[in-house]
Amino acid sequence: MEEQEEREMEMKEVQRIWSSSVPLSDLLDEEAQLVKTMFQISKLTNATLKKFGVRFFKPTKSLVFPWFSGRDLVLRGVKLLSAATKGDGRVVYTEATVPKISSYHNLFGLPLIGRKDAEVVLTGREIDSMAVSQATGLPSLALPRGVSCLPPILLPYLEQFKKVTLWLGGDIRSWEASKIFSRKLGLKRSSLIRPGDFQPCPSEALAQGRNLARIVKASIPAAHKSIVSFKQLREDVYGELANVEQVAGIPWSRFPELNRILKGHRKGELTVFTGPTGSGKTTFISEFALDLCMHGVNTLWGSFEINNVRLAKIMLTQFAKQRLEENLDQYDMWADKFEDLPLYFMTFHGQQNIKTVLDTMQHAVYLYDISHVIIDNLQFMMGQENLSVDKFAVQDHIIGAFRKFATNSCCHVTLIIHPRKEEDDKELQTASIFGTAKASQEADNVLILQEKKLVTCPGRRSLQVAKNRFDGDVGIFPLEFNKASLTFSAPVKGKQKLRKALPMVTVIVGRKISGQKCCVVTLTEAADEPRVVDFDLPNELTPLLRGQPNWANYVKGVVQHYRAQPIPGFRAVITSSVPLGGGLSSSASLEVATYTFLQQLCPDDGDQVAKAVACQQAEHTHAAVPCGIMDQFVSVLGKEGHALLIDCRSLEATAVPLADPGLVILITNSNVRHALTGSEYPTRRKQCEEAAAILGKKSLREATLQDLDAAKDRLDSVTYRRARHVIEEIERTAQAAEALKKGDYREFGRLMVESHNSLRDNYEVSCPELDELVAAALEVDGVFGSRMTGGGFGGCTVTLLQAHATEKAVKRIQEKYHGSPTFFITTPSEGAHALSL
Repeated sequence: MEEQEEREMEMKEVQRIWSSSVPLSDLLDEEAQLVKTMFQISKLTNATLKKFGVRFFKPTKSLVFPWFSGRDLVLRGVKLLSAATKGDGRVVYTEATVPKISSYHNLFGLPLIGRKDAEVVLTGREIDSMAVSQATGLPSLALPRGVSCLPPILLPYLEQFKKVTLWLGGDIRSWEASKIFSRKLGLKRSSLIRPGDFQPCPSEALAQGRNLARIVKASIPAAHKSIVSFKQLREDVYGELANVEQVAGIPWSRFPELNRILKGHRKGELTVFTGPTGSGKTTFISEFALDLCMHGVNTLWGSFEINNVRLAKIMLTQFAKQRLEENLDQYDMWADKFEDLPLYFMTFHGQQNIKTVLDTMQHAVYLYDISHVIIDNLQFMMGQENLSVDKFAVQDHIIGAFRKFATNSCCHVTLIIHPRKEEDDKELQTASIFGTAKASQEADNVLILQEKKLVTCPGRRSLQVAKNRFDGDVGIFPLEFNKASLTFSAPVKGKQKLRKALPMVTVIVGRKISGQKCCVVTLTEAADEPRVVDFDLPNELTPLLRGQPNWANYVKGVVQHYRAQPIPGFRAVITSSVPLGGGLSSSASLEVATYTFLQQLCPDDGDQVAKAVACQQAEHTHAAVPCGIMDQFVSVLGKEGHALLIDCRSLEATAVPLADPGLVILITNSNVRHALTGSEYPTRRKQCEEAAAILGKKSLREATLQDLDAAKDRLDSVTYRRARHVIEEIERTAQAAEALKKGDYREFGRLMVESHNSLRDNYEVSCPELDELVAAALEVDGVFGSRMTGGGFGGCTVTLLQAHATEKAVKRIQEKYHGSPTFFITTPSEGAHALSL
């Protein structure tokens, strides 16, 4: 029932997206050209786009590719292709499918295939498929999951073709996938297009004005002879030399030291892994494989020593990096994400026959395009063999079989082998691997988990790369085991500079005194002089007035607007780690801290929303800043581990979880001070109020882009852009909250970048320093998004990224930024509260 309900919900979403999207030919010429430029499809004609049924979905600014079943043209799903421009001008594309990708089996272009068509060009992207069709007139189809997988469920649709040309892209990975897929399709009928400078992917070839028909005609047969000359190898050799990083394989995120030595994880290799009994071999290799699986490496586990439930529990704990037993309320969230990984398990347990295991592996490669198989461990393969045969000969036979499988199936095999019995105080060597030397001879890589059993302090375990056939580099590096998360990838102390989240707080300590006098001292070094201020409490006849120093005006404003009376005289000392003028709500932090302090002296009714409003009023009247309610609201009602979605009209808030331990929020201070009391911020607010009045709305919250475009002739270009930013930002905020709820951090990051670009171009409150910081952050792999924060004209940027990318991001920003930035890692925390001393 649950699956049926989920499918019905997905179909409603499909219909909603499809009915709300429009053909590109229905867009205004200027808008259509902008869309085509963004998605690099300027050379595709409207006729081609219409022929393939491509539409544009305005709410997310995405191209929509339909999935029509067979020839009955029933809509079964959609794929959305979105584009985001990074700070350095690069465009990054993201895909989303409904239904989810595991159930999305669309051969894009299938309804256009004739029953008598005998030849087809298979591409990795929908845009490439349309390029081939337009330029050559040949039937063309796009695979639903690109180069990662060719699901067998699609093979019957390809049986009618006598010739299948695979043109999956223009890089090494596409070329490798072409060779693997040709085995499924049949080598004799498959032809391959080798990537190169003159044979890029089809859409690029079309854009460059190349002859696509000639490129297809020059494709080479997939079938090959047993003996070749260098002439046949020449292009492959050149490809490896020209694409060194791609040839090195998939990098690890959790084990950067492995990347330094092994360079990456490559298909077709055999890795032998060993370590002492009880040292954590299975636990380590579990995280080792999980890391790769999270990078899209289709993985098959053969665990014969521990059952699949226990193994899955270990991997899920490592995936979440926390003890889920203590956080069962988060189980479904993490399980949903874990379920999306391309991860599969053999159902064997205990002693198994090698032939049965190899048949299962071969079937998995065919069915799921598995590219990494883990066997734990070899000793469980030997018990089923003929006991009269020498056990070393049996082991050599099994290792040879795995070696052959890895090579022939272009699949990486990681084989765990127990070591010989060694003394506890001796390190293992390659010769320590149980059996003859064949295991280390056949292996491309030999990894040894070293353990100093007589040592109990950190550093007792290390990983040694004893063999590396790819480039010969070997080495050893320490591991630190985290028992709570069952991970070995925790950073070793002293290696990572930004391990912990730094608290950004404002603290006030004080006491009541007799009389109507107040004395306030600030210890914040960046505050203006004087640092000690005395004033009398206000009354109806003598309200508190603004004056010098500026920092004291925020305190005076809160005292003036405090909601309970009578306030006693007091002495107070203030200290704050929130950067002043950095766009991190330092003023709201001071206001709310002051209000919370007064609540201890003279309790009010405890209305949290009214507290935030009073602090906002304080900033309006005593700091002369016409700010919104957001900063004060979140300072009062903040919730640990959550972001707040605030409705500034109804003053209601929704807590959205943001506690993924694999994420980091990096604050980068440009150290360019901003000031909101000048003309720019009030001017922006006035321009938006004017726009709302012209639109006949109380505020731009009630307006739509259609309303704005209808009134465009009545607005000057500047006011139009200001209003456009606000209206789109409201929609982006709602979309961002949904993305966070789903754990879709890529979409959230895309919206962050889109927001920054609009703040820069439409609202014009950014500055070159902030743009430079955002652009530098977006160059780093693992960064989801970055934007300026606060009122602009200086201050800070906020960047959402994967934890492993933090040091790279910091280093890249330091290299690119012309100023002297400072960095903070922060986490969502509780709102203001009293401390017990």
